[in-house]
Amino acid sequence: MKLVLSIGLALSFVVTSSAQHRTQRTHRTNTPSVRMPRLRQELLKRVSEDQRIRNEFIKKGIDHPDQALLAQMNRFDSINTARLKVIIKQHGWPGPKLIGRDGTDAFFLLAQHADPIV
Repeated sequence: MKLVLSIGLALSFVVTSSAQHRTQRTHRTNTPSVRMPRLRQELLKRVSEDQRIRNEFIKKGIDHPDQALLAQMNRFDSINTARLKVIIKQHGWPGPKLIGRDGTDAFFLLAQHADPIV
């Protein structure tokens, strides 16, 4: 009986230690260590605004689009396109080491909504 109890306690310790290690590792990888945190924040903010406008556009109905909102979305896309061109010229296509994984995802989303030249 003592052997079963000892094995159970040992397994419990291993499982708990493993879970704590996974949590620490996940926390470390989710906290971006990037060379350009301001650029990362800028891109995340731009994506937030991009999605806000697009969600509003969808909510109002794309069958009969709100022309003012469409103009705002196009203007915002043009501004983002100009900014993406500058970033590419200065840094090339920014990767996770420069702006983090979420920053690269944001950059890619903005590029998808950019003018075709980017």
